[in-house]
Amino acid sequence: MKPTFLLLLFSYLLGSIPTAYIYCRLRGKDIRKEGSGNVGATNAARLFGKTAFGIIFFFDALKGFVPVCFAKVYTSNTPELSSDLLLFSSFAAVLIGHIFPVFLRGKGGKGVATSMGGLLALMPLGSLCALSLFGILFYWKRKVSLGSLSAALTLPLFSKILGYSTSYIYFSIALALLIVYTHHSNIRRLLSGTEPKMK
Repeated sequence: MKPTFLLLLFSYLLGSIPTAYIYCRLRGKDIRKEGSGNVGATNAARLFGKTAFGIIFFFDALKGFVPVCFAKVYTSNTPELSSDLLLFSSFAAVLIGHIFPVFLRGKGGKGVATSMGGLLALMPLGSLCALSLFGILFYWKRKVSLGSLSAALTLPLFSKILGYSTSYIYFSIALALLIVYTHHSNIRRLLSGTEPKMK
């Protein structure tokens, strides 16, 4: 197998590791049968509190961070490769793995933490701006979905302002659209005023 294929396969399989499902199983719960049924940090927090949210968010973010770092190392040693293409592909593979994990028959999380980890490796300054906005809105409204959507939708703007290349801006637009797609039920609840807060 070619190293590039192996890297993308590794990215997908790493993304497929269901952190929230494993954490909740170890504590005697099947997260798929609790709360919203979503296999993510926010739903786990409804069961086990903020500590659970922090642990799961960290490891989900790490899943996104590691493959992009590996891709950076690989492309630096293989100059004939398109570094942007491989970086984006690694990011996409781990994110697809998180949202559609092979280990849970394609029913995973919404991709926010994994996206944030990948962005920290891919475009650190832009991701920190988006993460700051997430933190401000979450602190103000106590709604993870509102912070997540706002961060995702403003990422292309931050990318433009900070002078990232056109390919990075287009990638951030695609990522924002994916986050909107995975949060379609949250958007309906936000518009109707029924989206729950995290205490």
